[in-house]
Amino acid sequence: MSIYFYSMDFNLTLFLPALLEAPFQPYAAWIGAISFSIILLTGGYAVFIKDHWDTETFFSSYFNIPLIFVLYFGYKFARKTKYASQLSNFILPETD
Repeated sequence: MSIYFYSMDFNLTLFLPALLEAPFQPYAAWIGAISFSIILLTGGYAVFIKDHWDTETFFSSYFNIPLIFVLYFGYKFARKTKYASQLSNFILPETD
């Protein structure tokens, strides 16, 4: 999932001055991130159907979502790092 978001940030950097044209970008990154989110959230939908509750299936389907957030933000907090956008490193050409 983070690959899609970093790809969107990278593509924004590339397309800002219109230096590069790639087919389906940045729309492919957005479509990928949205479709992956839908698959991630609906992957264990069967446990919510009446009389099909299974704690093991629910846990294995949805435990990774909060786990990734805890690991990501825990690392950011412990190491005191911040998100560095590609735009902050990009130097725009001067225009007259």
